[in-house]
Amino acid sequence: MKFELIVRPRPGARDPQADAVSAALHRSEWSHISAHSVGRYMLLSVDAPSEEQALAQAHSVCEQLLVNPLLEQYELRAIREPLSDEPSDRNGAR
Repeated sequence: MKFELIVRPRPGARDPQADAVSAALHRSEWSHISAHSVGRYMLLSVDAPSEEQALAQAHSVCEQLLVNPLLEQYELRAIREPLSDEPSDRNGAR
């Protein structure tokens, strides 16, 4: 089973990466654009006997290894269709 993992800073947590991106944007021709949050995106593949066990294992690895619960929040989405190795073109991404 495959999962998309999106990790973002918790609301109110300091986000130095977003601050750095915003500063660079403000020094450029895109000074009207700001970054509010910078996070991580991962594709996970879990080999488990059932969908429920795969989901439980994916949450477990997120909570124990991949996400700092004090500073970050995460969203885990099951992917039902096959994924290619190419990045998606969602929301105009190139």
